[in-house]
Amino acid sequence: MTDVICCQLKDIFYPQFVYRMNKDHELFGKIIVMITQSGSDRNYINYLKNHLPINAQVVENYRHDSPDWRDAAVKEALYETRGRNVLFLEQDFLVEDGFFKELLNYKDLWGTIGFKQGNRFHPACLLVKQSAIAQTRKDFSVDPDVGDHFYKFTQDLEKLNDWADFTNFKLPKW
Repeated sequence: MTDVICCQLKDIFYPQFVYRMNKDHELFGKIIVMITQSGSDRNYINYLKNHLPINAQVVENYRHDSPDWRDAAVKEALYETRGRNVLFLEQDFLVEDGFFKELLNYKDLWGTIGFKQGNRFHPACLLVKQSAIAQTRKDFSVDPDVGDHFYKFTQDLEKLNDWADFTNFKLPKW
């Protein structure tokens, strides 16, 4: 099974993400939504809890400590995963029907499946086997002046030489 990890700002709501998770929830073991920092007084946490599917877990507080908000959230979420694979998602990664089902057809062929943007696999949609994650430093932080979030993590994944760029697959539009 594949678990989803998504970091969510508590004050921004993405209706398409909630729609897609509800529509495709049977494809996933757990959908773990990590609530992160906020830029305003808005708070959509309860709305998320009430509108995400039954296999979604919204995590507001976590033990993991890191100076980087996303690094702390992702590391904490990894403690909650039980699936053989993890699909890292961002809420604004929009897909047509069938995208995730087709993508998951490839999950056993490579340790990492994603798309490259600059010097990293973009965490908007990144499918990784747990066995590959275990071989990395699990560092999801920004490397100032070098790379954005997930840069160090994806550099480690690339060194494993077991990855594919899904832009080369025949998938529904994204």
